[in-house]
Amino acid sequence: MLGLAVALTAGACTNGSLGAPAGGGVGRQAPDFRLESLDGRQVSLADYAGQVVLLNFWATWCPPCKEEIPAIERAYVAHRGEGFMVLGINEGEALEIVQTFASELGITYPVLIDKRGNVAAQYRRRGLPLTLIVDRNGVIQVRHEGYVTAGQLDKYLSGLLP
Repeated sequence: MLGLAVALTAGACTNGSLGAPAGGGVGRQAPDFRLESLDGRQVSLADYAGQVVLLNFWATWCPPCKEEIPAIERAYVAHRGEGFMVLGINEGEALEIVQTFASELGITYPVLIDKRGNVAAQYRRRGLPLTLIVDRNGVIQVRHEGYVTAGQLDKYLSGLLP
């Protein structure tokens, strides 16, 4: 119980999966993946080669995840014409639950379902939320564990977008 309280105090949710961030570390090539979107399309990171891509790992049961999504949505809307894409990655929740949640929050960027947690494992996700920003060359430039603010997003994107 104390571990959960500490994680929530730090602005992150955890489900007990631990691991070093080596596979999804800053300065490393972002591992490619292919997941199904809420509308049934197969989406891969490679589909957005040459763009700046924000990967946001989240869950409907995670309060900091829900709190940060509006700022991520605003960044997406503001910068999508500049070669910027957001991919929301939900780990293993039922499609109907995720669809309802995404609709209620007005998410317009692609939301993908990581049914078995394979992508989360590739990126060494330790808790939620987790936000990574991949540059136009496919290299991870930002790894932000826990709640990300609009100001932090602006700072992270300022050097990567025109």
